[in-house]
Amino acid sequence: MKCYFEILFFRSTVVALCFMFCALQNMAQKNNNTKIAVIVNNTSKQQLSLYFFDKFNHIQRFHFKKDSVLTSAIDTVLIDSDQPLQLRFPKDYKQNPVYVFPGDTIYVRFSSGSGYTFKSKYTPELNFPSFLEINNIRIHALDLTTLSWHDKINVEAILEEHTRMYNARLKALNQYADSLQFAAKYRQIFKNEIELIYLLGYLQPYLKLNSTENLPQSYFAKLDSYKQWINTDTTLRYCFFYRLAILCYDIYLNRTDSDVVFFKHYYFSAKQNYIESIRYFVQFHILHEQGNKLSVLFQECLNDFRETCPIKEYIHHLDEEIAAAKLAEDSLVYDKIFLSQKLIDINGKNMTWKNILENNTGKVSYTDIWASWCGPCRMEMPYSIKLQNELSNEKLSYVYISIDNDKAKWLKAITETRLSGKGKQHYLLDPDSKLAKFLTPNGIPKYFIINKKGTVEYLDAPRPSDPKIKEVLADLVHK
Repeated sequence: MKCYFEILFFRSTVVALCFMFCALQNMAQKNNNTKIAVIVNNTSKQQLSLYFFDKFNHIQRFHFKKDSVLTSAIDTVLIDSDQPLQLRFPKDYKQNPVYVFPGDTIYVRFSSGSGYTFKSKYTPELNFPSFLEINNIRIHALDLTTLSWHDKINVEAILEEHTRMYNARLKALNQYADSLQFAAKYRQIFKNEIELIYLLGYLQPYLKLNSTENLPQSYFAKLDSYKQWINTDTTLRYCFFYRLAILCYDIYLNRTDSDVVFFKHYYFSAKQNYIESIRYFVQFHILHEQGNKLSVLFQECLNDFRETCPIKEYIHHLDEEIAAAKLAEDSLVYDKIFLSQKLIDINGKNMTWKNILENNTGKVSYTDIWASWCGPCRMEMPYSIKLQNELSNEKLSYVYISIDNDKAKWLKAITETRLSGKGKQHYLLDPDSKLAKFLTPNGIPKYFIINKKGTVEYLDAPRPSDPKIKEVLADLVHK
């Protein structure tokens, strides 16, 4: 009898899945201009998720069902997008990226033994990033950004190896795409991604070295050669690394010694540096990522953007952020919902956000929002340790708040990144909590500073790798 009911349950499940797949296929076909359907089959008992960055560079995250007792957990996500997206399925420090286009339906399977597999009408294209990873030539932004750059480093040798990796990726793409007959749109997007990673790596000596006097003229000539390419190919903006690459490249194009003048010059020079469509993209993200949206300088640039930019959704989005910024500074330290938000410390003790604020009364607290699975977060940790070694004061607290789902992985990451020890405050926050969503509208890492008076000084503070942060914290400590 038990066997009969199990067979009956299995058959009903299969029938239900077939109906669901057909329905989703029809839905994708009817909404082929805006819908991306993701169907996930999780045969493990692990919590899975996907995330992506929307056109405003806000992180969007979805969590999937866990396996049930008798059948695998099937879950679906419908994503509205009028442009291609890179979806990421993080698992054990791997991001498992796939590119999808409006109208696509992709099938995702995860098992504890084989990990992620992806299927669609573009199955070979979906799995190309995994192919590169198996061959140790994956497309990754952290190729050179994780290096400890100093004036005695052998830049020539590093860039030579960077170029070798670039050529290996292009060769793999051409061979893989030819043999499996890649769709032209996928071939182009992977080629652009490889090129953007190469440009990002090549920019690192200029961005990270204290002095660029010893860099050869050929180095600058190479960077200059990218200006026309990055300024004319409008399909580049659909690549995952485009925003980061063009903003870093813009810093190179607008090199100046003054940080105050730099922001204004950075914004207005886009009119001369880029064609109109790319110019508005660059200017929007310069304004969007500016930490102090209430400054006079920001307002001057924003007024110009309102008058000149024809893309109304950009302007509307910035106006919403300014309104939120005015409310946010007070909300973070006075809002009752946030103050009562529960966290746990490294010893498993329950805390509230109010408790943490009270524990740091009379101090400047520099808070880092991160997660074990976040590559850019972990990339900042060596700089964070260096900052603490160089700037230690009883009136300065370093607070780390993780939005991990898994407590064990959070604790393991603390040890791996060498963040454990005296003077460091660690807390775990539910990623789906109101406080977490309030603090991370643009994703992580995120940093903010609360001053000695207990009010927010910077809701978007500089990162530990930013040379300005040491001066900012020192000034606040001695006020």
